[in-house]
Amino acid sequence: MPVIFFAVFALVMLGGYLAARRRLTQPALIVILTASGGFLSMFLVSLSSGNAPPHALFVGLIVGLAFTTILLLMAYSFDRRDRRAARIPPPAQRDDTP
Repeated sequence: MPVIFFAVFALVMLGGYLAARRRLTQPALIVILTASGGFLSMFLVSLSSGNAPPHALFVGLIVGLAFTTILLLMAYSFDRRDRRAARIPPPAQRDDTP
């Protein structure tokens, strides 16, 4: 059973990454949905593994939210880099003559 919840966690992370990269909705909504989905799925992974509820809550908070934070920081970093690269023309098209 933990494998199913871990697969849900992977799908939540993939969906959050794609939503952030494609700018499907407001960034705050993406963060809220991805963080809550990551927390809940990791909580259920830990709970279904036989851990006590306080331990499962700790695992959900630490692991779920840590992965969500890292994933969304990467997505927004790549997105910002792509937008910046789109504004700067390639070197062959620049006119640097005085």
